[in-house]
Amino acid sequence: MTELLLLAVTVVATGVLVGPLLRRVMLPDWLMRARQRGRPGGPVSAWVAAGGLMGLCWLIGEQRGLVGFLLLLVWVGAPVMAARISALWFRRERTA
Repeated sequence: MTELLLLAVTVVATGVLVGPLLRRVMLPDWLMRARQRGRPGGPVSAWVAAGGLMGLCWLIGEQRGLVGFLLLLVWVGAPVMAARISALWFRRERTA
């Protein structure tokens, strides 16, 4: 239970700290086209892919050194990116 809470806190903290950087990055055209179509496949695919990547990292197991650091980056970064795509998907376009 503690590990799940620690993962949630780490993902939220990473999302808050990396948020300003992610807002400056240009979004890919395929993502914008899919968002305009309004189908729910974007967030679903993002979360399934994040779960798959996290599962693969879990299967590889605990490692030390650079490999362990890269696995940790994927383990934390995958849900951050999936949450970012979901938030972008459901956010309304701003009209000026």
